[in-house]
Amino acid sequence: MVNFRLCLFTISSITLTFTLQPFHVLSDEAMIINVCDKTPDPSLCQTCLNSDPKSKTDDVRGLAMISITCGTRDADKLYSDTYNLYTSTSDTALHNLLDNCWTRFIGARDGINGAGRVLRD
Repeated sequence: MVNFRLCLFTISSITLTFTLQPFHVLSDEAMIINVCDKTPDPSLCQTCLNSDPKSKTDDVRGLAMISITCGTRDADKLYSDTYNLYTSTSDTALHNLLDNCWTRFIGARDGINGAGRVLRD
């Protein structure tokens, strides 16, 4: 749960960092490093942004959209893994805990998607 919260905080920080910069500036590796160094997990940030080849030529808005895509993908994976464990466990306490977790992952994913819609508009 702590890793998930760190992931969401990092994605939020990346998005906030991007929204505070002018959108017309094109990115390069130095810009990606500079932006990611301002996040709680620079390595996660750089891995996310470098996973999309467009990050080398996108403007700041494009980089923010890449970070949102990474956050959505990770939230979907966490949701799927948690739900699969939820449906396969017979332990009542674990079942209740996972029920709470996968519901929160849906909310987190929807929040990340909402950030993407705001950024696109």
